[in-house]
Amino acid sequence: MMTEENPAGREYLKACFAAGVAPSAVIVESSAPARRALEYNTQRMGGLYAPPPTAELLEGRSIPVYLTTRHISAHVVALLQRLAPDIVVAGGVGGILKKDMLGIPRRGFVGCHPGLLPRMRGSNPIGYAILDDYPVGATCFVMDEGIDTGPVVYAESLPIRPGDTYEAIEARMLVHCGVVLANGLGRLRDPGFRPEPQRPEDGVTRKQMSPELLASVRAKLAVGTYGCYSAAGMATSGVERRR
Repeated sequence: MMTEENPAGREYLKACFAAGVAPSAVIVESSAPARRALEYNTQRMGGLYAPPPTAELLEGRSIPVYLTTRHISAHVVALLQRLAPDIVVAGGVGGILKKDMLGIPRRGFVGCHPGLLPRMRGSNPIGYAILDDYPVGATCFVMDEGIDTGPVVYAESLPIRPGDTYEAIEARMLVHCGVVLANGLGRLRDPGFRPEPQRPEDGVTRKQMSPELLASVRAKLAVGTYGCYSAAGMATSGVERRR
């Protein structure tokens, strides 16, 4: 499931095909909120990366595409019940999913969050990680009715190098999320694998970052005071991090 031309959904499709995992169907929400989300997510990467269009990714593949004006609708619930999937991948979903929908796939709805759960829940996890001097990374998880609170399937940090801009990190994170998702789906294909539940107290849900906070993130990267640069990146750049 994805919203119209959502970069995450397109990257997830690309990564899944590269890993030899093909969906049995794709459900796309076409709506005004979906178009606003597309604009926001595209701007966030500053034009540094764009996955192939959905039509190009699906060209030559016998994968049905279902269009909807709202993912969280009785129509989509009925469609999923008919399709009876083992797993549904959420690559940008319009709205918070409810219990009646979440319970349809046998192994659940799976998402990939551009932050290391459980600490970096909610909006702008990259920015908050940089402000908190916490590692940047992505987490594949099974979705529940909360926001980024479901059981963790697979997580991996993303190396940050001195000189990286916020937009460059966002662009690399999109590709990284595709890789993390594919690895997570590989784990879920093992019938004996059990995702690791999160504890509510191990993280907080962050709100959308204000322009002022985002400016602080950019300034911190510009002067090189982020506390979790990768060791390899520091050695390659020859830059000593300022304290």
